Amino acid sequence: MGFSGKKVVKRIAIALGALVVFILGLMLIVPVFFKDTINDEIKKLLADSIEGEVAFEDINVSFFKNFPYLTATVVKPSIEGVQVDSLQPMKLLEAKELGLGINMMSLMDSKISFDRVFIDSPVIDLLVNEKGEANYMVMKPTDEVEDDDKGFDLQIDRLEIKNALLRYCDEAGNLYFSAVNFDYLGSGNMSEAVFQLKSKIRIHSF
Repeated sequence: MGFSGKKVVKRIAIALGALVVFILGLMLIVPVFFKDTINDEIKKLLADSIEGEVAFEDINVSFFKNFPYLTATVVKPSIEGVQVDSLQPMKLLEAKELGLGINMMSLMDSKISFDRVFIDSPVIDLLVNEKGEANYMVMKPTDEVEDDDKGFDLQIDRLEIKNALLRYCDEAGNLYFSAVNFDYLGSGNMSEAVFQLKSKIRIHSF
């Protein structure tokens, strides 16, 4: 390879190196720049969507948690279920982490769009009492909040659950089961009224 060829290779290497540094810089700067806005919208999303009490320790924003997706990670979330048994109050869901994937283009818009959900090590307790009342009926009706009033857009096209413990107790139907190490992967446009969902499920014991 001649001298001119070495110069070309060197310039390409420098350009690629600069591009990598630029991308890494963006991956560090974007989460910091938008963290407060994203955190506010997640808190609003939880308050607008769920009737039950929601608690969590912190919200972190990073590209590296579910690379290459920008993800807002809710640390140790818990959701109280609807009280259907005065003798057996219970949480509907507790998890190690709940991640919300963020559509990058939406950061430039007036609404932040969450299009992926990642749930790590959740414990999910579903209870239906003898009257048919269910503790998981915690979602608020969608017509309670006008779309124009929302600063977020929830259009889920991927749902991933890892290492879940799912317990189901239906006193009305006399049905009980527990699924241990439950993994689920679902993909499809879940924002549509009618949608097709591709699912993969793995259960260690049932």
